[in-house]
Amino acid sequence: MRASGGIKATINKDGASSFAGAMQIKSTLLVDDTLTIQNSIDSENGKVIIDPSIHTSDCVQIQGGLSIYSALDKNASISRSGAGFFATSLSTNGGLTAKGDFTITNTTTNPDSDAATIEASSGNASFAGTMKVVGATELNNSLTIKDGGTTKASISTGGNASFAGTLKVVDATELN
Repeated sequence: MRASGGIKATINKDGASSFAGAMQIKSTLLVDDTLTIQNSIDSENGKVIIDPSIHTSDCVQIQGGLSIYSALDKNASISRSGAGFFATSLSTNGGLTAKGDFTITNTTTNPDSDAATIEASSGNASFAGTMKVVGATELNNSLTIKDGGTTKASISTGGNASFAGTLKVVDATELN
């Protein structure tokens, strides 16, 4: 295509094209292999803007996984099945909902070990370390303290208590 001042666009016999200015597509861009968007001096490096002003249910649809890199280091990804990976942290301004068991893994051990788990089906939780409660605690059932598989102390829902060792009372106590 020629305009005054020279060639503005070319398409060769193999289908390769070149445009001297912006190319506008009025309908669908179909790419059979790979679409590469080069860095531009006119915008931030690698920035891709998707305009959601067209009213559809999804602004962006990705058929497959998504990965975010900084140079060669993968910083985040979402797999085709929906599993997410974040290299440093995950933060939210709202709640965090897990549809299955929620497990926190200690990756500094070899092999990796579970540091805490909350089971979705029962709400039962286990901790590999100490669970610290800062405020008041209310239990709506019995309390059992175990060392491995051995029960060391328990308080039943009826208020009865048992201790495998000595019960030491530090302050004044009223016994009925």
